[in-house]
Amino acid sequence: MRALFCPQPGSLEIRDIATPSVGAGQALIQVARASVCGTDIHKYRAEQSEKLADGSDMIVGHEPAGWVAAVGEGVTHLKLGQRVLIAGVFSCGDCHFCRQGYNTCCEVSRCGLHWDHHGCNSDYTLIPAQNAIALPDDLSFDVAALLTCAGGTAITINQECAVTADDVVGIIGLGPVGLSTLLLAKAYGAKVIGIDLNEERLALADDLGCDVCINGNDGDVVSSVHQVNNGRGCDVVAECVGLAATQKQAVAISRMRTRIGFAGLGTQNYDDNIALSLIDKSIHGIGIAATPIKYFRPMVELVASKQLAFDKMIHSHYPLEQASDAFAAMESGCRGKVLIDIADEYTPL
Repeated sequence: MRALFCPQPGSLEIRDIATPSVGAGQALIQVARASVCGTDIHKYRAEQSEKLADGSDMIVGHEPAGWVAAVGEGVTHLKLGQRVLIAGVFSCGDCHFCRQGYNTCCEVSRCGLHWDHHGCNSDYTLIPAQNAIALPDDLSFDVAALLTCAGGTAITINQECAVTADDVVGIIGLGPVGLSTLLLAKAYGAKVIGIDLNEERLALADDLGCDVCINGNDGDVVSSVHQVNNGRGCDVVAECVGLAATQKQAVAISRMRTRIGFAGLGTQNYDDNIALSLIDKSIHGIGIAATPIKYFRPMVELVASKQLAFDKMIHSHYPLEQASDAFAAMESGCRGKVLIDIADEYTPL
C-alpha cells in the first residue's frame, strides 16, 4: 500500500509498504479522504520528525474517513464495506474515564493516529474497532474527514461549555476549528460573534451564518463585542488560536461566569497572570485537547440531520501524490480545509 511519511522536517515521502494484518478487536480501514490539520503542519515543521517507539518513521495524518476493509476476531458491530470516520485517540477502553466515553482522558494508555502510532495518510490504516464511527449514507467522506478533528474539537467545545440557544458565543480564530464551532453553535441556536484578522476567513464565517464578524485589526475588540452585545461580554468563548494575546483576549471579552474553551495549540506559554483573571470573573476555563469518543455519534447525527454546511469549509483537494502541495496550501493560511483524496471506490481485499 502507499503511505505518506515525514522522514525529516519539511520533507514528505510516499513509500510502498505492506498492508497491515488485522488482529483481535481491530479494524482495517480503506481510507477515502484525509484532511490536513494545523497540527500536521506543526509536526511537519518541527525540529525533529516524530518517530515510532522503535525509532522508525511514522505515517503522518490523523483525520480519515473510509470503508471497513477487514475486521478482527470479536468485532461484530462493523460490516465489510461500511462507511466510517475514525476517532483518532486510542485508549484502553475499560478504565474509569473510558467507560464514560472520555477515552481522551484514559488512565492506562493513550496514543492515536500520528501520535505514538502510525497515522492515516495511506491506502489503509489499522485501528481499534471501537474507534470506527458509522456514517449515514447522506454524509459525504469530504465532510466526514472534516468532522474527525476540526468538527470533533468544535463539538467538544460546544458540549463541554454547554452552549445553548440563550448564549452569545465569541469565537477567536476562524480557522477550521473556529468555523466548525460556529456551525455547531448556530445549530444549537446561539448567537455567534466571530473574531479574526483575515478578511477571507471573516467572509467565510459570514457566509456560514456568523451573526457578527469583527476584524481584530480594526480597533478595540472588547469595545466592539460590548457594542454589539448590549454592553456585555460573551457567555461562552472559544479560543482557537493558542497565542498568549488571544488567551488574554478570551478573558477580556468574557462576562461574569463565562465558560471559555481553550482549544488553540500555539507555541507560546499561557500568560502567567491569566489565572487571576479567571478568578476575578469566576470564569470556567476548560482545556480542549481532543474529542472524547462519546461526542462523535451525536455530532454525526446533528450534522447529517441539519445538513450543516461543512462542505463550504473545503478549500481544495489534492491526490496523495501531491501531499506536499496540500501541506503548502494549509500552511499558507488558506480559508477553510484542505483534503487529500486517497480513494473514490471501495476495493474489497
